[in-house]
Amino acid sequence: ELYRLLLAPVERYLAGQPAVVILPDGPLWDVAFHALQPSPHHYLIEQTAVSYAPSLAVLKETTLLARSRRRFPASRGLLAVGNPAGQPPIPDAERQVREIAALYGAAQSRTLIGQTASTESLKAEAGGYRVLHLASHAVLDDTNPMYSRVLLARSSSDSGILEARDLLQFNLKAELLVLSACETARGRATGGEGISGILWAAFVAGAPATVASLWQVESASTSDLMIGFHRNWLAAGNAGKPFAKAAALQSAALSLIASEKYSHPYYWAGFVLVGSPF
Repeated sequence: ELYRLLLAPVERYLAGQPAVVILPDGPLWDVAFHALQPSPHHYLIEQTAVSYAPSLAVLKETTLLARSRRRFPASRGLLAVGNPAGQPPIPDAERQVREIAALYGAAQSRTLIGQTASTESLKAEAGGYRVLHLASHAVLDDTNPMYSRVLLARSSSDSGILEARDLLQFNLKAELLVLSACETARGRATGGEGISGILWAAFVAGAPATVASLWQVESASTSDLMIGFHRNWLAAGNAGKPFAKAAALQSAALSLIASEKYSHPYYWAGFVLVGSPF
């Protein structure tokens, strides 16, 4: 029914397109457009890669920034953070960051796991990497989205809380930020202004593209999706092809759709690419 209302009127323009960018407004930010069904048990993502942007202006600026980052890349490849100490354990997150780091290679990647996955370490090192990947718990603050937070390593001297407003202080040189946690794509959707919260903070901090989640995701399937996404993106030449980031996420989702265990949209449709799809 949602496909009929939202996309059927422009269906002829979607036909044959390798990629589509959706600019939602208001409550439409809660809709996983890529999981809408042109026909029963057939999803839009099976026809085209799908990404999202708050506005045409943001899409233009993030695309220009992504191209600049490829011309003048950060000195190091991947910083992957996972399964921080002092928080509810996420065994799949540790597997996730280790396997993703292996894809980039030991010389081009660094992992922060357990006690090293702290806010202090992330703040100190985040600015030197092309790709940032955070696999942790996250908490949505519906009342004030800038207090939405990612949970990192907790200790006697560190609360382990990275709020959206803290992210504003980062000076990222990254081409891609991946927030492999629950509800990181959500916030307050104000008509005509996009969505506030962690996503907005990531743009301000300098990330031209962010992969984030619309709902509380399942751990094992998320790890499979994230590993597949990075593998596909590296195979495409780290965004050397048109719409490479969007296509990499599409291919990862299609692999889960083809599986018996994770074919339901709950497992693959929660993650969205927001910003530059290139």
